[in-house]
Amino acid sequence: NKACKLGDLDACANLSTMYGQGQGVKQNLNKAKKWVIVAGKTIPFIDTAKNQGLNFYFQNSPRIYIGTIDENGNPINIDNQSKDVIKYFEIKKAYEKGIDVLDEIDKFVKNYPESVFVPDIEYLKLKILDSENKPDEVISFAKKWIKKYAFNEHLPEIILILAKNYANNADMESATYMYEGLFTEYEGTKYAYKGMIYLADELYSAGDNKRAFKLYKKAFANTKDLEVASLAASRLGQRYLAERKVKEAV
Repeated sequence: NKACKLGDLDACANLSTMYGQGQGVKQNLNKAKKWVIVAGKTIPFIDTAKNQGLNFYFQNSPRIYIGTIDENGNPINIDNQSKDVIKYFEIKKAYEKGIDVLDEIDKFVKNYPESVFVPDIEYLKLKILDSENKPDEVISFAKKWIKKYAFNEHLPEIILILAKNYANNADMESATYMYEGLFTEYEGTKYAYKGMIYLADELYSAGDNKRAFKLYKKAFANTKDLEVASLAASRLGQRYLAERKVKEAV
């Protein structure tokens, strides 16, 4: 005991063995455990190799594993979450194939109201309502979506959809307000340039050809998106032909 206290690690190891097996002393597991740490370098189940953290570790012990965490750093129970993940991708794939999934989307939101996929699943619903030309429903739903998910990546596209449906509902004051906000807040994006084309369509229909052509040309000259550039070029060609300006059209 005295030798161990003076720093003799072999003596500490012997003490641990003696107390652990009751050799020459009364067996005492608590004392055996006490000396096993002190004698770290000589106990066979302690590895003395260099470690990034503590200067010893137990061989064959399992590594600490936390797993998936949420945005707040809390562990996610995959068993409880997996159903909404699977269902979301089922609905998304069906939507991409052109299958009507509106009822499935409503069921998803009802069954998994706290799912991280709710903003994305409701985004799909908005796109479906927009494609079905239901401006009243789109306007109502889009306004709620924007209020709830103001920082979502789909926001500029939702603003574009809302502006377009205001115009379809003959509310050009609200439509223009949304378009101008889109041009300012999301300048340089494909949705801003597509919005310019949609607003130009409305201006051209209202007889304001000068402003319409200005927007068409701006979208065409500045966008880097092939789809938007093609749409702007197509509109310019149609408008020039309508005004019998064949050279400009080609």
